[in-house]
Amino acid sequence: MKIRDIIIIGLHLVILVPSLLLSAVAFSDAYYRCPVSPCGDTSEAGMFGVLAAIVALLSMGSGALCLWQRHKVLYRERLFMRGITHTRRWARIMQNQDFYFIKTRSGLRSGTFGDPKGNEHIFEVATDDAALGVALRDSLSASRVVAQSLAPDGMTWPTFVEIAPEFKSSSRAAYYHDWVARIMAYGRYKTKRKMFAAMRMCSVELDMDKAEIEIAPKNHVKLEAWDLGKLTEADKVRISAQVSDAELGAAMRLALSRCT
Repeated sequence: MKIRDIIIIGLHLVILVPSLLLSAVAFSDAYYRCPVSPCGDTSEAGMFGVLAAIVALLSMGSGALCLWQRHKVLYRERLFMRGITHTRRWARIMQNQDFYFIKTRSGLRSGTFGDPKGNEHIFEVATDDAALGVALRDSLSASRVVAQSLAPDGMTWPTFVEIAPEFKSSSRAAYYHDWVARIMAYGRYKTKRKMFAAMRMCSVELDMDKAEIEIAPKNHVKLEAWDLGKLTEADKVRISAQVSDAELGAAMRLALSRCT
């Protein structure tokens, strides 16, 4: 419970408790003035008791309404914060007939995108496992928890979330097109089909709480699109983050071999 919730409850108790006490005293006074019928003049005490009771009821109603509104705000905050953590980092591995491509991914919750400020690596397919493992760790180390803009009204991003306008959809598209152009020039590909036709892809997530790296193979749907297809949890490769670079590189190759 936050301090402001305690203050709200305290203020209503300050009004509620005296009102209830005054109401009880007034009604008691009215009762004892009238031990037998017919009653004496109890109108003043009775009226005072009624007013005190009304104040108490209004205070109770107001307090309940404030607590309900606060509950809705807290529930909205919990929904807003769900899935946001500073202990996860992301990368992507791609492989075609000529090269391995390893690059940083950043984002928020489960939505991640290529990071223009991340690290990229390109290796020929004959590269050894250790070099691949080192490159993957380097790409993961540059991964960030980012949001495209300020939080919605009434909400606040955690301090570890960076505001990164470069992750807006238009900027992401420009970064991707630039990456494709650079790779085509590097590999001397004359067409996208030559570059992407045999492209395998895996998403990588580092869970620092578990000290575990998960490499998830994808299904090649069309030239520049991948999904899960018929792949399942059993197809993912999970490995300790503490393994050697060579073991990590071998795990990458294993996951890529499961791509469809």
